[in-house]
Amino acid sequence: MTKVREEVDEVAAGLESGEREALEAELGDLLFAAVNVARLSGLHAAT
Repeated sequence: MTKVREEVDEVAAGLESGEREALEAELGDLLFAAVNVARLSGLHAAT
């Protein structure tokens, strides 16, 4: 969960900066981290 929290903070920073490309990259990182949490918890993120 530490990685997810880190990525949430980075998304917030991207929103504050107004830099669309940075925000897109950070949102992708956040989604990737969230899917990994689900996968490691034995959940299927796609269902």
